[in-house]
Formats: sequence, structure tokens, C-alpha cells
Amino acid sequence: MRSGLALAYANNVWNQRYISATDDGILTAQEVSNLDMKKAKLVVLSACETGLGDIKGSEGVYGLQRAFKMAGVQYIT
Repeated sequence: MRSGLALAYANNVWNQRYISATDDGILTAQEVSNLDMKKAKLVVLSACETGLGDIKGSEGVYGLQRAFKMAGVQYIT
């Protein structure tokens, strides 16, 4: 839940003007991992700290890169 992408209308959630469980403008790593992206060959994550995530015990780093891999993307740069 701490890794994600801010999309259109995400500022409304931060400013508490609009709250919807399904369309809040924030795509979390958890939501990405539940998508079927097997047909996507490449995802480009272009930001300074995009690949960072949280280490959870022996389970490794949870972040956007791992979420996209779990969703089925072949290559991530």
C-alpha cells in the first residue's frame, strides 16, 4: 500500500475532497499485482525512487517492480 502511482484526480484524495474505493486516482502496487498484464512486454518506471519498496521479513522487497512482475509483465526498465 506504500508503493503506487498517482494518476488523474489523486490530489483530490490527498486533500480529502473526493474519496472513492474504486476510482481514487491512486494505483497501488497491490492493485497492480492483481492485474492481468501478461500481454505487456515492457513497462518503463522512470523516476528517481521508483524501484524502492519495503522489506517485509523474508519475503523481499514489495514495490512497483515486483507488482508488475507478479502481474505478468516480461520486462521492466
